[in-house]
Amino acid sequence: MVFGLVALTAAVSASGIAYWLNREAVLTRAQDAVLRDFRQEMQNRAGALPVHPTQDELMRTAGQMANSSQRFSVLLVAEDTNDKTVYGNSGGLNGFSLEDVPKSLRTAVNKQQSVSDGNKEPYHLYWQRVTEHGTPYLVAGTRMIGGGPTGYMLKSLEPEAKDLNSLAWSLGIATGLALIGSALLAQAAATTVLKPVHRLGIAARRLGEGKLDTRLRVSGTDELAELSRTFNQTAEALEKRVADMAARDDASRRFVADMSHELRTPLTAITAVVEVLEEELDAETGSVDPMIEPAVRLVVSETKRLGDLVENLMEVTRFDAGTARLVLDDVDIADQITACIDARAWLDAVDLDAERGIHSRLDPRRLDVILANLIGNALKHGGSRSASRSAWRTTTSSSPCATTAPASPRTSCRTSSTASTRRAPPGPAPRAAASASPSPWRTPTSTAARSPPPTPRRRRGVHPPPAQGRLRAHGGTRHRERREGRGLRPRGERAMTVRRRYGSAVALPLLGLLLAGCGIRATEVPTDFGAAPSRVPCTLTEPDVSPQAARGVPVQVFLLCGSSLVTVDRAVQVPDGTADVQRRVIVAQGLLDQLAESPSSGERDAGYTTDVRGGMTVSGPRARDPKDALRLSNSPADLTSYALAQIVCTFSDSAAAEGDGSVILGGPDGTPLRRYACTDDVRTDPGTKAPPSSEVTDG
Repeated sequence: MVFGLVALTAAVSASGIAYWLNREAVLTRAQDAVLRDFRQEMQNRAGALPVHPTQDELMRTAGQMANSSQRFSVLLVAEDTNDKTVYGNSGGLNGFSLEDVPKSLRTAVNKQQSVSDGNKEPYHLYWQRVTEHGTPYLVAGTRMIGGGPTGYMLKSLEPEAKDLNSLAWSLGIATGLALIGSALLAQAAATTVLKPVHRLGIAARRLGEGKLDTRLRVSGTDELAELSRTFNQTAEALEKRVADMAARDDASRRFVADMSHELRTPLTAITAVVEVLEEELDAETGSVDPMIEPAVRLVVSETKRLGDLVENLMEVTRFDAGTARLVLDDVDIADQITACIDARAWLDAVDLDAERGIHSRLDPRRLDVILANLIGNALKHGGSRSASRSAWRTTTSSSPCATTAPASPRTSCRTSSTASTRRAPPGPAPRAAASASPSPWRTPTSTAARSPPPTPRRRRGVHPPPAQGRLRAHGGTRHRERREGRGLRPRGERAMTVRRRYGSAVALPLLGLLLAGCGIRATEVPTDFGAAPSRVPCTLTEPDVSPQAARGVPVQVFLLCGSSLVTVDRAVQVPDGTADVQRRVIVAQGLLDQLAESPSSGERDAGYTTDVRGGMTVSGPRARDPKDALRLSNSPADLTSYALAQIVCTFSDSAAAEGDGSVILGGPDGTPLRRYACTDDVRTDPGTKAPPSSEVTDG
């Protein structure tokens, strides 16, 4: 699954990037061609109309503009001599109208901008994409600088949309094929990784089932092979450790069995003597000296306790060997619990809730140990007072115990005895709460107050606790519960927090984003495409308007007229006999001076301007520069787009360059030289189209 998501994400991302780049390239190329043609038509045809044309003139000019190579619809808006707004479109009554132009585009076209060094014209050409009935259109508009009609253009982008849809389908098919191939490769790669992991999981489960001789076959030197070696080493160490523990447990069982057996022989003789002493104590003859009577009673009591201890050890060995036998008797459950509590002086510390008259065939001695263990632990860990409940549910089984009372919901052969605790109110605890036997399974010989039962320790080895072994012998189980607001959480019990992890797909949002970006989308705001066309004719009526063109080498320089570059004649003085390298620098300096000169009165009337400032100088190549390189006193990167376009087009078309339509320019600070070219786009729109350039690496 993970490999599939990675492959899908990579394929969708690659296709989305390829589609986006191609869409931008297609739209930019198509829109720029249409917009340049529209501006040129506005310059040539709409600019030739009178300032206040008639409707017939507008209709005729719009039709001529629509017959250009781009085949767009045209709408011209102007005011006639009576200040009445007249319209002319290329499609007649049902053609392109002003309502088809977005309001935001009309506002941008008619907004006059402030003129500055960075903005030479008060009006600009704007465009915007719209969608009508699912078909994308390009809408553009511009005013004429110097007065005249305002023109709007509508061009369908349906051919480009079809091309983009074909591209999207092609990329989609390629993405699907790439996804299938990636999935197959990923599956093949995953198989080599997941198979060893699967074998490792099976081996781990077998090891958990107790098959400690489980081992993995190791081959290779990669990380999975190292993991298999580590698993084998762990399994070997675990098998050895378990074998050692089993040997120690066997030795422990033998020791307990031998010790309990050896203790019974001397204990039998001691018990016989103690019974004689006990008879003397109970006799009324008073044969026992009153001075030693307490000592004799202590010996009798401790001997009985020693006998109980040895019997418990024997009980443990019987449970280990599986030879324990129950001594069954009819037992009243409530009486048995009461006797257990009374024998250990817990009556003041324990509340008994048990019905009388419930009988079962049980082993009374072992049941006493079970109850003492449960109630003693409740007193020790639960609080100052304890409530003991005993639940007995009837079942039909071949258990050693059998009920003799009538069937009852609280009568059962399987013992599920619950000892829960509740806290006492604030204040000193009752003294009886501290009266407990040091060992819950030991029967006391008196009702004297004893200390609370000791904290149970977790037993090591395989010997079951006395109460647990006796419960198993009866076929019973035990559990403990904590009621709301009562008792303490048993020691060792911990609250567990389950953490859930949530996963999310990554490729689906990317696929949705790609699908949302398909096609040609409409734009919300107009986009500036440069300066608007001008009504200035950019033609000189005088044959020679420049006083500098009297003598010298005739040259041509590029001046600004409207939004484009136009050539004018000039002359540069070059001394006779000048070397070619020096001659190139002299010509370049002369051209630079002519560009910085203010246009003559006739040129100004025709609309000519210049953006090149005076004081700039030019020098020849340096030691490692190409022989045709020129370095300006100002870096080309610091010049305005208009000034750089004037210099590049003037130099590349003169003796200052090699005559291939390009020129190598650089700055005064030794920055890398660049080769600039003067193209038709630069001459047509120097404000937005920078001269293309490339870095010169060879000297």
